[in-house]
Amino acid sequence: MLFVTRRAMRCGVSDYGKRVFSIIKRSSQIEFIWGEVGGPDEQNKLFREHLPDAVLYNYYPTVLPWVTDEYVKPWRAFPHIAIYHEVRLDFTPNGVIDIDSTRTEVPSNNYFVSPRPLFDYSPAFPPPPNTIPKIGSFGFGFPDKNFPLIAYHVCTQFDQAILRLNIPFAEFGDLEGSQAKGEVDKVKQVIAAINPAITLEVSHEFIEQNQMLEWLSENDLNVFLYASYGTPRSLSSTIDYALSVRKPICISTSSMFRHIAHVQPSILATDNSFKQIMRNGIEPLKPLYEAHHSDKLLAKYEQAIFHILGR
Repeated sequence: MLFVTRRAMRCGVSDYGKRVFSIIKRSSQIEFIWGEVGGPDEQNKLFREHLPDAVLYNYYPTVLPWVTDEYVKPWRAFPHIAIYHEVRLDFTPNGVIDIDSTRTEVPSNNYFVSPRPLFDYSPAFPPPPNTIPKIGSFGFGFPDKNFPLIAYHVCTQFDQAILRLNIPFAEFGDLEGSQAKGEVDKVKQVIAAINPAITLEVSHEFIEQNQMLEWLSENDLNVFLYASYGTPRSLSSTIDYALSVRKPICISTSSMFRHIAHVQPSILATDNSFKQIMRNGIEPLKPLYEAHHSDKLLAKYEQAIFHILGR
């Protein structure tokens, strides 16, 4: 089976594809072939070279814009399966594997729902305890991530703390980083106005997966306070990283966190303070580690693909 994804360095959809492929390539029942492409000509070359039994797309309409029914028509000899992120499908797939683990699958319609792709992360040298609390967050620098709100909570809840932010420039939407830099300026203004004793550490580097996991594991609390959206959005991939390092997490009521918002004691910033969530530790998160284990994701993909192929 050919796995098709867009070649991109700073893209959440591309990153998701890499994480899923790192898990499903372990399958002993299906041979998955990595196909990272920059356009339709490269994809056509892969089709001709491999003549796959089926194609699995890491699909998003603006990331793979050429994948339409017209484009797929000459290649309908093999099934086309879409990993669905959100928004819409601009072509008619033979089956869908949805990344939203909260939805209900309908196998009779070749529609399946996947667990989230967590990492099997176990640091060789666990980071030492912090003498000053470290609060971290990461993501592309768009205003809806509410980085200044995180700064506000840190400034008002701690006499002294280190706020660590990794805010890379998004390849699709903020290539020059003007929005990312603007959000950091807002954070600095919050700290200067409320509590200058808070230390701010900022990086705009797009950190590779293993580095990101190490970075998150060094924090006492990882915080994501996304805005609420009128239109339902897909689940946030930042949580996959944060869960993988098994450190406390604090979230907003954004629908992008609906797969973890139910845990108790609550990890919602509207229910508990940062300090209380840190004291509660990872106990509320333990059921999520099992529900989204990589073995379960692999089993779901195998089940879905064999069903869609009629095997």
